[in-house]
Amino acid sequence: EEVFEEGHEVDLEAANAEIEVTPEPVPAPAPKEEMEMEAEAETPPSNDGEEDDA
Repeated sequence: EEVFEEGHEVDLEAANAEIEVTPEPVPAPAPKEEMEMEAEAETPPSNDGEEDDA
């Protein structure tokens, strides 16, 4: 049992390390797209205000 737990802990640590390194390059695009979508929605109002000023 102890060996299994230790092995599992190592697997979890390895998975965590891999996940920590993967989320940066992989999950970055997903959240970026969502952020871009939000930025696009926030851009129209900003552009509108700038156009009004111009």
